[in-house]
Amino acid sequence: MNDVVAVALITAMTTLAAGAIAGGFAYAAANRQAESQEGQAREARAEQRVVRHREVRRDVYVRFLNCMDDAHACMNRVWTEKPIPLQESTTGELLAAANQVGKMLTVVSLEGPPNVAEVAKVIFWHIRDEAFKLDGLMEEEAGHQDANLFDSHEDDYFIFTERRGELESEFVETARVVLGGHLVEPE
Repeated sequence: MNDVVAVALITAMTTLAAGAIAGGFAYAAANRQAESQEGQAREARAEQRVVRHREVRRDVYVRFLNCMDDAHACMNRVWTEKPIPLQESTTGELLAAANQVGKMLTVVSLEGPPNVAEVAKVIFWHIRDEAFKLDGLMEEEAGHQDANLFDSHEDDYFIFTERRGELESEFVETARVVLGGHLVEPE
């Protein structure tokens, strides 16, 4: 009988040991799987953050370009309007348009990166310079009812507009690199 009890105890202990070992392997496998899923979820969240940040930057850059276009449209109207616009009201419009670009410059600077913000700052200062130049030209040319500023200062106009185009291209290219739009689409 002692043999039977001994065999039963050995069998029971072997079964328990096998169960414990199997449970240990199952626990380790489940743990590895949970860690793997947690890592994948962490990577997915990080990827989503990058995508959201890229979308926010893109939106900010587009809004900056829209403000810049509005300022350029305002300046083009002043360059070409006949008779030359009244200085007081037009100066206010020009500075308001430039200030909108300045406000968006602050947002671009916050969103970054610094190389995009630096180009945006150069654009802002170029717009301010052109607005002040136009203000001086309107004062200088006040009273000429049959002309516009473009006719009498064509060289200045072309210098400013050429530089506008260069700066806009530089901003777009710098922003495109930041947003990843410079990469070739996979085939």
